[in-house]
Amino acid sequence: MKSAILLLNFGGPTEADDVEPFLHALLADRDAIRLPVPAWVQERLAGWIAARRAPRTRAQYAEIGGGSPLIASTRAQARVLAQRLRARGVEVEMGIGMRYTEPSISAALEELLAGGCDRLILLPLYPQYSIATTGSAFNAVVRVLRVAASRPSEVHFIPAFYRAPEFIAAHAERIAAAMRHAPPRAHLLFSAHGLPVSYVRKARDPYLRQTQETVSAILAHLELFHDIVPHAYHLAWQSRVGPARWLAPPVEGVLQRLGGAGVNGVVVAPISFVNEHIETLYEIDILFAAAARTAGIPDFRRVKGVADHPGLISAWERILLPFLEVESGVAEKGIKQICERCLLPPAPACRRGKRCCNCGYRFPEWRRYAQA
Repeated sequence: MKSAILLLNFGGPTEADDVEPFLHALLADRDAIRLPVPAWVQERLAGWIAARRAPRTRAQYAEIGGGSPLIASTRAQARVLAQRLRARGVEVEMGIGMRYTEPSISAALEELLAGGCDRLILLPLYPQYSIATTGSAFNAVVRVLRVAASRPSEVHFIPAFYRAPEFIAAHAERIAAAMRHAPPRAHLLFSAHGLPVSYVRKARDPYLRQTQETVSAILAHLELFHDIVPHAYHLAWQSRVGPARWLAPPVEGVLQRLGGAGVNGVVVAPISFVNEHIETLYEIDILFAAAARTAGIPDFRRVKGVADHPGLISAWERILLPFLEVESGVAEKGIKQICERCLLPPAPACRRGKRCCNCGYRFPEWRRYAQA
């Protein structure tokens, strides 16, 4: 059986001309941004807003080198992951698909299917699940497969890896390295991409809970570093868009409060991204650094991301191997997933009972499409 892994990511403009199409695609995606209007109206509004926002966004990308490094970083991760798997004797085709820019998800799928892929494993590079990110990417894949001339006999969805021990250890190591150079009483600020409150309350999106569990797991692992004891820690949210109510507190508000309290240093650890992109390189490194100076915080530093950390690849490798080291699939043919809590493939009985046979976790209603 010929296996293929498709890494799914956000995407980003690599040059100035890509900015407006990127914004248009993002703003038109009703999984990511659902305006209270019909889809065709949102599509037109997306074009109008993208045209108005493009000049400011181009200027922001100009400050970080002219384009996003996310696509190049994802390609590098795909190469390393393929090498690690082949070293174990597992031959696999590798593809990358971006949700809002080229190389697109549809183009990547067409290439893998044309190569005779029988088993397709979808690995989004978002640690925590949200319908606005992972769910949007999964839905894009399903739309392509529904109309594809040929389909793989197996499709496996990997919904999240926020609890993977190797991923947690990678973050803890990078945080410890940054805090060793920070002032003795520096505060640790975990920064995560924001989400409208309505997603959590109405759609039962698990992103907030999974992000909180990521923070708890990293803090527990940091206890292994006896020379690193954060004076205090905080979880805040960034990248808010539009007038809707978003998860709080915002990063800027926390920095202002800490500055007013006389905090001498802040170490920011972004935990909902594994690749560097505009939200780390511009929003944190430039905007939040300026906000910290304005608030009177003398020492502001960001933790390096885990994109190139061996532990991240090890986490993916361990999650993927159960799907690759069998001759005819993990359980039965069809669309499958792994349990987001224990990260093990559920047996058919798990799906019938809607509970994981390994750890008892109950699969939420919004995840049933991934078990069809």
